[in-house]
Amino acid sequence: CAAAIGDSHVVEVKAGWNEFAIFWTVIIAPSGQLKSPAMKAAMLGLEAAQGKAFDEYRRTEARHKEEVAKWKSEGMKTAEPAPIHLKSYYVGDATIQAVCKLLGSNPRGLLQKRDELSGWLGGFDQFSKNGNEAAQWLEFHSGGAVKVDRSNEDKPPIYIPHGLVSVTGTIQEPVLRKLLSDDDAKHFDNGLAPRFLMAMPPEIE
Repeated sequence: CAAAIGDSHVVEVKAGWNEFAIFWTVIIAPSGQLKSPAMKAAMLGLEAAQGKAFDEYRRTEARHKEEVAKWKSEGMKTAEPAPIHLKSYYVGDATIQAVCKLLGSNPRGLLQKRDELSGWLGGFDQFSKNGNEAAQWLEFHSGGAVKVDRSNEDKPPIYIPHGLVSVTGTIQEPVLRKLLSDDDAKHFDNGLAPRFLMAMPPEIE
């Protein structure tokens, strides 16, 4: 629901204090407790919207290729046809750089959805030299501004006034305990762990 709302609504708690619909949720349960079917049911609305957006992208992509071909055949005397972007509602296995890029073309917000959240939580800084991915995710949780400067001069910088990314997924209890206790419980110290709404349903006999 938070991902669907995005930046369309915001609650002004008091002057200068705004809160967007951003939620980080995780379901904790052992293997075989039907976590994946529950996740699939919760995603039905966003999956339908994403499928519709992808179909529209394919149709637009075909027209865009024709426009670019025509532009080249006419000697490229006018401005190049503007690039097209897929409207995205959620991301799966994506680097922080990819999420920032997607936010550039989807400023309303995104959902980071991982059936197994351990891959996301345990993958911070795997492809980053700066070691600050957790800090960037904390900015997403607060709806803070996102600014990405490109090393490639041909690619313009990205700026989103409010980088909104909700997170949801499932995980097994022993795995979660290990991930949150690594490196002297750094995710408690940096404030990332307390931002999750955790649910641990009763086990099915």
